[in-house]
Amino acid sequence: MDTKRLFALFVVALLALSILPAAFAQDTALTQERTRLRDRLAEAKQNYIAARDKFLADKSDFLRARQQLVDLKRTNASDDEIIAQGKIVVAKAIDRGISNLDVVKNWLDKIKIEDSQRTDLSAMLDDAISKLEAEKAKVDAATTKQELRDIAKETRDIWKDARATVKKVVGIATSERISYIIKNMENLSAKLDERVAKMEEAGKDTSAIGPLVADFKAKLELANGKYEAAREKYASITTIEGADAIIREAHQLIKESHGYLKEAHADLVNIIKEMRAQKADVSVDALVNETSAETAEASG
Repeated sequence: MDTKRLFALFVVALLALSILPAAFAQDTALTQERTRLRDRLAEAKQNYIAARDKFLADKSDFLRARQQLVDLKRTNASDDEIIAQGKIVVAKAIDRGISNLDVVKNWLDKIKIEDSQRTDLSAMLDDAISKLEAEKAKVDAATTKQELRDIAKETRDIWKDARATVKKVVGIATSERISYIIKNMENLSAKLDERVAKMEEAGKDTSAIGPLVADFKAKLELANGKYEAAREKYASITTIEGADAIIREAHQLIKESHGYLKEAHADLVNIIKEMRAQKADVSVDALVNETSAETAEASG
């Protein structure tokens, strides 16, 4: 599978990360957590690159072995020679499929989703990998062309199901990245309430801020609704037939969720402006600096 085509599904979610808001204050624990996350992501990125390189190498090996089989059939090669080369071709085809799934698994490790979701999605891929490995184990024992044909057919059927699994996993992971952003913004919403309450206690005018906070929360709720609908769409994929149509529908929902998140972020910017205008005794500057740092980190 073309890696670029595979990851084209992620573009909207990647753009959405650029609006990820920050916490209101940076403390030692948060700094340590960010360092841990950054180190883990750096390691995951290297693992992903290694998995991608292996997939490309396996793909090249398969194509070369297949061409050698074609060339062999044009000669007066014996059945034993053809079977021997056929076994290599089938094994290489299975290796290519497994390494393709490994690329997706390693991609999951380097994106920002909940660990529980990462585990569940990886398990789906592991199941497909196990089935392919079981077929590969049969290759060495094959002694006839028909046995190889049967293994190749079973492998194609497994890969057909695996392609549907990949599309489901990629889709759910995409929606989970939106969820990751929503949860962070919901945490921020609670902190906004705390800051507004402190302003009111200090006698500050919050009449302009209140409606903005309410709209911020409403936009988050709408974004979450679109995310939930998109996730259900992706989760409904069971076969490769019709998967692309489902993905298009879910992709549109993700775009709409992203749009609401952008509007929520615009509200946040205006809330900060109003807080500054009121000279509120809150860490507004820290919030702005932190937001910029988060945006730069997410964009990278």
